[in-house]
Amino acid sequence: RIERKFGIFSKLDACSFVANVYDDGNLVSIVTDCSPHATHVAGIAAAFHPEEPVLNGVAPGAQLISCRIGDTRLGSMETGTGLVRALIAAVEHKCDLINMSYGEPALLPDYGRFIDIVNEVVDKHRIIFISSAGNNGPALNTVGAPGGTSSSIIGIGAYVSPAMAAGAHCVVQPPSEGMEYTWSSRGPTADGDLGVSISAPGGAVAPVPTWTLQSRMLMNGTSMSSPSACGGVALLVSAMKAEGIPVSPYTVRKAIENTASSISDAPEEKLTTGHGLLQVDRAYEYARQAKKLPLVSYRISISQVGKSIPKLRGIYLRGSNSCQQTSEWTVQLNPKFHDDASNLEQLVPFEECLQLHSTDSSVINIPEYILLTNNGRSFNIVVNPVNISSGLHYYEVYGMDCRAPWRGPIFRVPITIIKPIALSGEPPVLSLSKLYFKS
Repeated sequence: RIERKFGIFSKLDACSFVANVYDDGNLVSIVTDCSPHATHVAGIAAAFHPEEPVLNGVAPGAQLISCRIGDTRLGSMETGTGLVRALIAAVEHKCDLINMSYGEPALLPDYGRFIDIVNEVVDKHRIIFISSAGNNGPALNTVGAPGGTSSSIIGIGAYVSPAMAAGAHCVVQPPSEGMEYTWSSRGPTADGDLGVSISAPGGAVAPVPTWTLQSRMLMNGTSMSSPSACGGVALLVSAMKAEGIPVSPYTVRKAIENTASSISDAPEEKLTTGHGLLQVDRAYEYARQAKKLPLVSYRISISQVGKSIPKLRGIYLRGSNSCQQTSEWTVQLNPKFHDDASNLEQLVPFEECLQLHSTDSSVINIPEYILLTNNGRSFNIVVNPVNISSGLHYYEVYGMDCRAPWRGPIFRVPITIIKPIALSGEPPVLSLSKLYFKS
């Protein structure tokens, strides 16, 4: 940590280690990796080979802090203690970004003590948090935690180009166009959120530890797309700092989501790809143009009119009963400033006139305008799925700044409808009678 040195146990094992000293020398912690995973991830983000630049990572000038969260006793699975210690280290060292290529399913989305601390890291300390969306696709509702289920974290899906399919994966007949990997997890979350923010290349030949007895290897997964995106965002943050543009997780997220390149024209593909493929150059131009805008995020909380249900982050209709009638929903929209924002200089003057749009007015009915101030504003959405065809449908309600439409959508309400196929006639019945069993 202080001298930035590492050692190797022996030439036989070729295993590198670092040593940390605590409690005035009374405690020595010897740290090794528990798999090649982290080295590969770090190499994608920031490998630096000045003698052979083709081997560089996305942001070869970046400085890295490696925080081990995996426990060898648990098969390298992360622990709550390890996660919290890593967040503390990121805050203490004033990191600009966090990449977390870890995750698994969770019972409740966007909930728990770790999520509370993540919110503090993002909202108070202004650290941009990027994480893998999960590798459990192509089924719906497969995004993992925390990357695909947490509002403060930018969840990354995995994209594969024709060149990657041919060159890295040795596919005999690569796809003619880029696409999401079939195993990349898909939204929505259980509470209706989109799940995937953007996508990035999800495979790479990158460095691995010396104990593997090879220098590089191919790995794929959203664990690889996350550091690819993180490296791209590191370049964006570096440029913003050089230009004197205020860096905030809120504005950076808006820049990369609103400038991402769409991978598919089908609306429902947003559940797979998010807002599209990361475009660093476009995001940089967006950030330059947004230099003087308030550093604010827009939080939505949704409830169904006439029903007592937990607050949601999107509208998710699934099943025949919910698709046979019109439903009305109340959206509470609140601007969220950083914790150190000035009451008189930032909160009080904040006011935005927003024009509301829906991607399909025949299904989604909304008011036309709202005036948003610091204390928030609510509006209602009427969803009528009665006449739509069976299958998966995805819609959005989004708000545009009337004074600055170039900003693109400044908030989005995701609406997912899965309408089942209606059975004709009586349902099939299987009758079993006069059955005898012998022991």
